[in-house]
Amino acid sequence: MTDKEYNLDIGYSVYGDDDNFSMLSRESNIGIDPVVIGRGSPSNFQEVCGMGEHLPFQDSSISSVWAGHCFYDYKGKGYPTDEPLEYGDLTDGIVEIARVLKPGGKVFLRINYDEGSKAIRLLKSYGFVIDVDNTYFEGPGDEGDEWYIHARKVK
Repeated sequence: MTDKEYNLDIGYSVYGDDDNFSMLSRESNIGIDPVVIGRGSPSNFQEVCGMGEHLPFQDSSISSVWAGHCFYDYKGKGYPTDEPLEYGDLTDGIVEIARVLKPGGKVFLRINYDEGSKAIRLLKSYGFVIDVDNTYFEGPGDEGDEWYIHARKVK
């Protein structure tokens, strides 16, 4: 899987809806979600059933990752993790992103307002450099206050 450029959309909905991470024009795109919905995806888009905290890919095999509103800090906030949860766990998700992303690969997280600082700290601790020119907080809005975090893996 490492010879090609693979772009991953965790919890896919719009095949990467940020202009800097649009996947529609890219070569090989993978969407992972607990439910594969098969809605007439573009030919360069493969749907995979799975979770963002347990990515079924080899180490350093993915070129870029888009994850929009699919992680939440359940463990850090003391939620019971043995119950079905709406989102993946933030810490476990970032650990998996760090594992599968190639060195030099990019990640874009769109995340709730109260998760942003922790996400940035976690990314830095796993060898990511935050793109401060493209990382920002926006709110209030239709979807509430949220962070847009762009980073690149250097380790």
